[in-house]
Amino acid sequence: MYKTFWRFILLPVITIVLISLACQGVGVSTKAPEEALPPQEVEEETQPPTAEATEPALPTETAAPEVQNGKVGDILQSGGITLFIMGWDNVTPGEYIKPDAGKKFIAADVILVNAGKTPVQFSSFEFYVKDDTGQKYDMDAMVTFTAGTDFLTGVELASGEKLWTRVGFHIPENAAGLQLIYDPVHERDTSKIFVELGNEPASVPPPAQLPGEGEQQVHPADQTVEVDGLFITINGARYTNGTQYSKPNPGVQWLIVDITLENKRASSVNLMPPLQFQLKDSHGWVCMHSIMAVMAVSGSEPSAELTAGEKLRGQLGFEVLEGATGLILMFDEDSNALPPKISIMLPLP
Repeated sequence: MYKTFWRFILLPVITIVLISLACQGVGVSTKAPEEALPPQEVEEETQPPTAEATEPALPTETAAPEVQNGKVGDILQSGGITLFIMGWDNVTPGEYIKPDAGKKFIAADVILVNAGKTPVQFSSFEFYVKDDTGQKYDMDAMVTFTAGTDFLTGVELASGEKLWTRVGFHIPENAAGLQLIYDPVHERDTSKIFVELGNEPASVPPPAQLPGEGEQQVHPADQTVEVDGLFITINGARYTNGTQYSKPNPGVQWLIVDITLENKRASSVNLMPPLQFQLKDSHGWVCMHSIMAVMAVSGSEPSAELTAGEKLRGQLGFEVLEGATGLILMFDEDSNALPPKISIMLPLP
């Protein structure tokens, strides 16, 4: 009897009372919050989160690197880059590459060292010249080529690595107050560097060592080097005097590097020698590629898509300064990604 009374009479009444109380709770209350709930619970349930708690902290702005100024022969540093301008000179026009009327070719010798802890990117296009009127002259690839070197783009410099190259420009014959500007667009922590060139050609020998220079890992030529499944073997290196119709220019020698590449990856490898291979001497000078040297020995550059499991042998040609020593062949498959660049010490002919 008591169970029936509980189920059919008391339970419905209690349910109605509870629903009524709940409805009163969601309405507008005339009592102070302190009377309805303990003070602590009211603060936790009714106080909205503050702006500091909901809005993410803004990134702290870092000070821009200080602009550097100097002249030919100064050692200039910004961020992780050491820059030394050896000087500049007028460039003798080539047989087929000549300046416009009223203009001339000039080229500056630049040395860069990666004094930082991580690799950096370098391109010849990061240099330009201005005259005393503020007129800008961009790096000219054909003038750079005429000056005896390749124009470099996206070249990776390892920590402690040094690079010596030339950058060429096409400017008016009467341009004065020349200033060379290095604007390292790839490096956010490195400022522009301004170097006064003056009105007359100048040349200063570099110091024996620049700040930040360090030893690089170099593989011996008698060992096959693996680059993430791509195997590189140096078969030999030798100089050639060219042919009756094609010879190296005065002051340089043609060097032929015989090389074999074997792809043991599961995917293809695209080989582009002028972009992926570099040759440097002990002074950091980047030797110019020479397809004419390869043709002089009836060779063929290893330029192709290397499929999985394929092997390819070919020849690389370079213009090497007479008397150069410590020749190092470098391979960088992709300057913006892994695997890293590797260096191989060539056997001197």
